[in-house]
Amino acid sequence: MSKALFEHVRDLAMTLKPEEQVALIGDLAAKLQGKFEPPKRGPHPSLLGSLKYLGPAPSAEDFEEARRDMAGRSPREEMQTSPPGEVEP
Repeated sequence: MSKALFEHVRDLAMTLKPEEQVALIGDLAAKLQGKFEPPKRGPHPSLLGSLKYLGPAPSAEDFEEARRDMAGRSPREEMQTSPPGEVEP
């Protein structure tokens, strides 16, 4: 189909009432249904597979050890315990 013919058919369709345009689209869709195949896609890698390069995840024991290590270096013991607004001598 030439571009000029396509544009002519489109212009004619635009002169129809909105209800007639909907009917035309429905008729065209019904005639075209099944004539086109959806694009074939290969399998997608899983999200976990895409993160494989990061290596194994830390274990629960690793998390617990890191938490204890961070808590052991906490300056909480060194902080002043006076109520807000008061200054210790």
